[in-house]
Amino acid sequence: MERHKEQPLPKRNSIPDNKLVLFLFSLSLSFLHVTHGHSPDPTTIQELRIRNGLPNFFRKLASKKEVKVAYLGGSITKANGWRTKSFEWLEKQYPQVTFKQINAAIGGTNSDFGACRLDEYVLQYQPDLLFVEYRVNSGGNKPERAIEGIVRRTKAANPETDICFVYTLGEWMIETLAQGKQTWYGTKMEQIANHYGIPSIDYAPEVIGQLEKGVLSFNVQKREEGKLWFTKDRCHPTDEGHELYRDIIARSFVKLSTHHVGKQPYKEIPPLHENHYSNARFQPLSSVTRSNGWELVDPDSDTFYPKNKFRAGHMLGKEVIRTDKVGASFTVTWDGPHLGFTTIPHGGGTVIEVLVDGKNAQSFKIDGSKKYRGHTASRVYYLKDQDEGKHTATFTVKEVAKDAYFYVGQFMVLKPN
Repeated sequence: MERHKEQPLPKRNSIPDNKLVLFLFSLSLSFLHVTHGHSPDPTTIQELRIRNGLPNFFRKLASKKEVKVAYLGGSITKANGWRTKSFEWLEKQYPQVTFKQINAAIGGTNSDFGACRLDEYVLQYQPDLLFVEYRVNSGGNKPERAIEGIVRRTKAANPETDICFVYTLGEWMIETLAQGKQTWYGTKMEQIANHYGIPSIDYAPEVIGQLEKGVLSFNVQKREEGKLWFTKDRCHPTDEGHELYRDIIARSFVKLSTHHVGKQPYKEIPPLHENHYSNARFQPLSSVTRSNGWELVDPDSDTFYPKNKFRAGHMLGKEVIRTDKVGASFTVTWDGPHLGFTTIPHGGGTVIEVLVDGKNAQSFKIDGSKKYRGHTASRVYYLKDQDEGKHTATFTVKEVAKDAYFYVGQFMVLKPN
């Protein structure tokens, strides 16, 4: 992520303290949301859905002040691909504007993870535009709540930060997308986009169209003559594929630049899901009480720590412990109904038992057979849903795979508003 010195937030103009004026103002804005917040069918696909557009972003461009663009998503966004290419296109399109890029994407992570890291890796930099890309990874614990949490938390931090959903695609989606149908998680995101008037850009119609015409190759190891070489695998584009994504972004932004609507205060829109994860956060490992038998992990010398330290470091956090001792335990207390723990699975399988509030035992088999792009994949495991309020969970190692360790890092607390 590009780090730079930030200026304090400017003071915003206040609305006159008059109940009648406030009522009429809110009423007019609610009407604006209905009339301009077009609600296309969320179960179908379309390259660009403008909805309320990106008025604050384009207004900032016109002012020729510094503009900050943030990217939140998985490995397709983290790659030196459509993210960097779209950012470079903006720089060329608006040469009189100084741009700053905020790269908050982490490979193999879902929207739950994005909601937890939003404050530290996105919002503290006060972006003017936030791209959100999670259709491919989706997953997680009730991920539609995470996406809405990202939207509402972003708008609560600064109502003038515009958001744009971006939909990449994987091979497993092609059959559905080729029928003009949206994927299950794409549908969830589109429902939220409709509700908040967020524009969305879907790469699928163009990619599917070229694939059906026979001018694009998907999941092949070398270039096929006369075809755009889109991917070597099931979803990660080649440089050509990322250029195609960039071109779709570019033409969509040209259309978006002509669409302007008035400002709409975030607080005037009620939530779509009552239990959206607007308070999702990470809880550090330092919050646990642990038994004997644990040791701190040194990422540089550890035998099993994956070569992909960037992803593991961000997923597990700044402090990681490990044990190979059966019976080793730790206790963590958190506030909220949902808790996830981060780990690095490896070996033939390690078994962990978890007691929540001294009861409701559940077991996890931590299996290291799953790889992420050739490396051991750091992962998140979720405890069963609990009631609202404070809870205490005790983790105990029941079995340890041969020549392996049980690793644990930071916790994901998925707390509703």
